[in-house]
Amino acid sequence: MDIRTPCDVDWGQSIDSDPLDAVLRCRGTEMVSPHKKNRKKPATQDGRRLRWYKRRFKVERFFSWCEDFRRLVVR
Repeated sequence: MDIRTPCDVDWGQSIDSDPLDAVLRCRGTEMVSPHKKNRKKPATQDGRRLRWYKRRFKVERFFSWCEDFRRLVVR
């Protein structure tokens, strides 16, 4: 059975965990999530991959808007 692994995992700040990041890297997956604001350890991301995360907010807001105004979309 061929199991496909994702290339990138995009999660929120709540999943900011160095051990989880290490496990995913061993499997060939990169975790794309911003660090928490009160993080004690030094940052492990340089910010280039986090630009996707900024764009994700716009997409999620668009789909939320579509759900709120579903009556207009259907008509």
